[in-house]
Amino acid sequence: MNEVATVWQRLVRLRHADQFGMCRCVCSGQAYPAEGSNLLDSGHFISRSKRAVIFDERNCHPQSVHSNRYGAEAWTYREWMVRNYDQVELADLHELSQAVKQWTKRELAELKVEFLDGIKAELARIGRGEPSRYSFVYPTSEAKSEGGD
Repeated sequence: MNEVATVWQRLVRLRHADQFGMCRCVCSGQAYPAEGSNLLDSGHFISRSKRAVIFDERNCHPQSVHSNRYGAEAWTYREWMVRNYDQVELADLHELSQAVKQWTKRELAELKVEFLDGIKAELARIGRGEPSRYSFVYPTSEAKSEGGD
């Protein structure tokens, strides 16, 4: 499970990367290299312990190591989700997270192949200088300073 999760998280960062290979933290909006940096994780909105949604792309997004591991800005992840997903999608994600899912070795092996193919495709997209298919709204330093007053 952990090996497939690592491949999945790499794919998430690459899917979110712009044409220059940079992606933004959902909490701070700060840009980080999608690869080759120890400053960026792929954080799960709903805990990865909820196996039914561990590989759901609505549940996993680029997040700085600081925000993801230390929870310094955990509330901003929720704000980002509400800004970028409608209530139906969020309710569906929450409902799915309540299911008990036991992944088989075969399912995990198939997912790993699918994710590795996705990584190749995303690396090729970035290599061609094409933008990400995602168009999310990220926090800005101006928005953060306005919210702090």
